[in-house]
Amino acid sequence: MKSTWARACYDHLKEKGMRQYPALRTLAFKWIRILFRCWKDRVPYDETTYIAALRKAGSPIDDLLNSANNSANNSTEITC
Repeated sequence: MKSTWARACYDHLKEKGMRQYPALRTLAFKWIRILFRCWKDRVPYDETTYIAALRKAGSPIDDLLNSANNSANNSTEITC
């Protein structure tokens, strides 16, 4: 599974000066919350739904996704 928002989040944390393992723990915490909500609501994970929620909340990760998509459309995805 590849996740563009997860890669953008990880890159953002690293740019802010966070080291690798704390950044991965932060990202894992986000995934746990997402998966718990999917389990609780009995729905499969949908990346587009989560990205829409990021946009609605005004997340800085959404801005990073937009800039990554506009800049090069390169492979800025992380394998989970």
